[in-house]
Amino acid sequence: VELSARTPARVTVKLGVFVPQLSAVEVVSARDLGLQRVGFSERKRGAGGGYFLDPDFVAKRQANRFSDLLTTVPGIRVQNAGNGQVSLVSTRSAAGGGCVTVWMDGAEWKQLDAGDLDSFVRPGEVSAIEVYPSTNVPAQFTTVGSNCAAVVVWTRLKVESRTKR
Repeated sequence: VELSARTPARVTVKLGVFVPQLSAVEVVSARDLGLQRVGFSERKRGAGGGYFLDPDFVAKRQANRFSDLLTTVPGIRVQNAGNGQVSLVSTRSAAGGGCVTVWMDGAEWKQLDAGDLDSFVRPGEVSAIEVYPSTNVPAQFTTVGSNCAAVVVWTRLKVESRTKR
């Protein structure tokens, strides 16, 4: 197009319709990515007979002690072990007082004193919890030679860490 000041000209330029297409972006929070990495999300989706307390439930519960998070969980009873301590008992065994194995960040947790779980882990450190009756415990959370229910605890430190497995 040539334009000059002596001879004004009018030019009509038509442009084609251009709609830019951006590639899809998936945003996943560190917490959700961490729960996926440890298998929590997959097990929860699979509904393999467990009961799941996700991070939103844990936060809303505003528990003072770790055991307070478990007081309404089906199949688990929090009972007084004396000396201000509590113990976890499975209510889904034949006798109604079955054993419970606790797993902390994927490793079996061994108590030092009866009911010392509350002094070991604080509710604010917990990201998510999985609870399984003895008949539905995933293989990675079973103890050889026992038929116990399982409480699997995932801490924020494990779930929100930036390192890969």
